[in-house]
Amino acid sequence: MGNEEKTVQEQETIEKDRRSFTRQTVMRGFLPCLVIAFLTSSILCAVSVHIIPSWQKITRYILPVITLLLFLLFMLKLGIRSPGGCSLYSQESAEDSAEREYPVKLKRVNSIDGLRGILALTIALFHFGQAYGMGNVFHRGWLAVEVFFLISGFLLANKLEVKGRKLSLVKSINQRLIQLYPMYFISVILLVMLYSATWFSWNPVAWINSDSGHFKQLVAELLCVQVTGISGLIYINGPIWYVSALLLSTVAIISAYQVFSPKVFKAIIIASTAVIYALFFAVDPSMNSAGYFMGTRLPSPLLRGIAGVGLGCCLYWIYLRFAEKAKQSVYLNIIAVEMCVVTVFHLIWTEPGRSNFLVLVPASIAILTMFWIGNEGKFLVLNAKPVQYLGKISYTFFVLQSFSQNFVSIYVSPHVSNHYLLNLFFVVFNLLLSAILYPVFENGLSRRLLKAYNKKRVDSI
Repeated sequence: MGNEEKTVQEQETIEKDRRSFTRQTVMRGFLPCLVIAFLTSSILCAVSVHIIPSWQKITRYILPVITLLLFLLFMLKLGIRSPGGCSLYSQESAEDSAEREYPVKLKRVNSIDGLRGILALTIALFHFGQAYGMGNVFHRGWLAVEVFFLISGFLLANKLEVKGRKLSLVKSINQRLIQLYPMYFISVILLVMLYSATWFSWNPVAWINSDSGHFKQLVAELLCVQVTGISGLIYINGPIWYVSALLLSTVAIISAYQVFSPKVFKAIIIASTAVIYALFFAVDPSMNSAGYFMGTRLPSPLLRGIAGVGLGCCLYWIYLRFAEKAKQSVYLNIIAVEMCVVTVFHLIWTEPGRSNFLVLVPASIAILTMFWIGNEGKFLVLNAKPVQYLGKISYTFFVLQSFSQNFVSIYVSPHVSNHYLLNLFFVVFNLLLSAILYPVFENGLSRRLLKAYNKKRVDSI
């Protein structure tokens, strides 16, 4: 009887493994391979059209074929693991496994939150300054987006190290969407209602019908895919292209992590980051967020996202490599403060040009040192309560800036001619609006939805 019960239990375990295998295959095999195959084929087709323009029509038919062939190739290389089987690419060596025993989930660092607040304010003043400038300042404020990408990539690499091959692409993206989308959605709807109320008597349908591209742009932004170029890289809420680029870059990097071995993955990230930034430096130093790269159909904002998040991953690997030695340095806090000052100075007072890319150096050092120090560092400005609060609501502040800018431009600027006063009114208005909406959506609805989603996943296991 004992042997029979044991056999039954083993059969039930095998059956349970087989039932879960289909879902694991889709989550950790098919989807990552499909994403990487599509990205690779898109790049190949875009470059080929740039070299031979007459191929433009042909690539419409070739793209699905190349995607399918690459997908099958990656699947064969991956060697999808079945219960009791093994995988060629997802199999980890004892050395790789041992390396992953040390990383732990990074704690929230207050100085990083403060830096986020300063960056969000810098970007907002840059955008508002395009119409209402305050002299020779904030001309490089848009580069603060690159620093946001670096921080996001740094935290993503930590998540990959901690979760390892157990990380689910679908779960990770769903969690990120739940965190970001409610406030993102509200920012788009607020702008549509503002335009409708101002020029179309509160009729959003009339606003959509007023231009043939409005419907496509609205759908692309609501689906968070505007940086793919599906709507011609014309935005309703301009600054939130960053959210779309961040999400799609995260999908690409997690997919690459699940398809390739750790060493190959790191080599791909380092190489792609270096190549993209080198090409931007040589051809398009402005890294236009509303244009295509080098005349191809490759969207520049998406490439910026991949390169920025990739560089953030590289920073995390440096962080792990030198963590023990760096923490012993008595000058770490001084270096972090100096690099933060240099970064902010570079964003505010320098002129655009190829020297744009220099901001990546102090920004990278600042991020590394602040994570090495943790919450033990002394940052008088970044740790100040007002700056910390701005950092806490920085995402809401960031996505609402376009609505606030248009509101001030339409209803306030006709009565106020002084640009300094207009900038002050814009910042105060956007700050108050963010303070009202943050507890409702980002800190309220998003948290409740995320808690419910995580609970549902735990109950289903």
